[in-house]
Amino acid sequence: MSATYFQSRAALILCKREPTEGTDSVPVVGTDEVPVLTQATIATAVTHGDIRLEIPAGGQWQAPTVAKQPTATIRVPLYGKGIVGDDVTQPTWINAILRTCGILDNSVSGVLTWTPTIAAPTFTAFGGAPVAQNETFTLYAYLGLLNGTLATATKRLIAMVGCRVQSVRFVLNPQAAEPVHAEISVVGRYVEPVDVTTDLSAFDIDDLVSDFLVANALASKIETADTVPGTEVDLCLSAFDVTVDYGSEHIAGDCNDSSGVIATALNDITVSANLNPLARAQAVYDYEDRIDDADPIYITTDAITPEGRTPATGYSLDWQMNGTITGELDRGGPLMRHALTFKGFANPDSQAGFTQSLILRIT
Repeated sequence: MSATYFQSRAALILCKREPTEGTDSVPVVGTDEVPVLTQATIATAVTHGDIRLEIPAGGQWQAPTVAKQPTATIRVPLYGKGIVGDDVTQPTWINAILRTCGILDNSVSGVLTWTPTIAAPTFTAFGGAPVAQNETFTLYAYLGLLNGTLATATKRLIAMVGCRVQSVRFVLNPQAAEPVHAEISVVGRYVEPVDVTTDLSAFDIDDLVSDFLVANALASKIETADTVPGTEVDLCLSAFDVTVDYGSEHIAGDCNDSSGVIATALNDITVSANLNPLARAQAVYDYEDRIDDADPIYITTDAITPEGRTPATGYSLDWQMNGTITGELDRGGPLMRHALTFKGFANPDSQAGFTQSLILRIT
């Protein structure tokens, strides 16, 4: 039976930015792979018309397709590719995906900063001026193998063009069995799935090696002052996730094909987080006072690197973000914690106007 059916566990995901929005950028095996944790989903919501006629026999008649709206969700471990001179080498998850929905800044030698935006994304290289970037990407998913090897077997190719990020959920849970990763939801335009014999034997999943980031060394801190910098207090988190939601949607239109979608578009940005710091004496840090007065909080972390590596020989990750909190005491363990929901707000000093103050750094 296995010789006539596709093997379900064989899969390869590729992404590549589009020079022209909605035009297939043709991601290349060996160059444009994105390492993806299991449970990737690619699906198309198909809407059919509803035709019923007043006839004696009754019943529903065959109706045309009126919309095809593809979406995808992939979970990408956050990894880096090192530094060449002053320039940070951008992994595919940044260069092809986050680069389409954020401002990238490598103006500081060896440091790459990402700030989400719905304005035109830009990139500033070391020693250079900001350059406008493309805003959409093509996603390929080669799924299954049928009758052959990686080089010769038939694969099902499911593609999406004109893709935009709908949301990114960064999971930095110190207690999780999985590495620090981003759960990325995408909307795009429909492409008819096809069977292909593309040679996948040269895949390299973006030069990934098995030295993943874990969040145990993040050393998250909260500022006690209303402005940064202030006096820092350790959060001591056992759970931490941050979501950047762009509200991206399919844009309906009479586009002369059955998809009913003429484009995709970012909507607006909301930044939220869930965190559970240990409860402190109010003289050390008064969470209730911050909640009551809606005072801003500032969260920072130490840089973390894979075990046995240093930023000079690999990569590291740290965070900065500000916003307000709500929440209650959590007495579910031996030590009291606060179960907090964080809400980010726009940076009024940003030239882009819509950028949030969540910053991702990779060195």
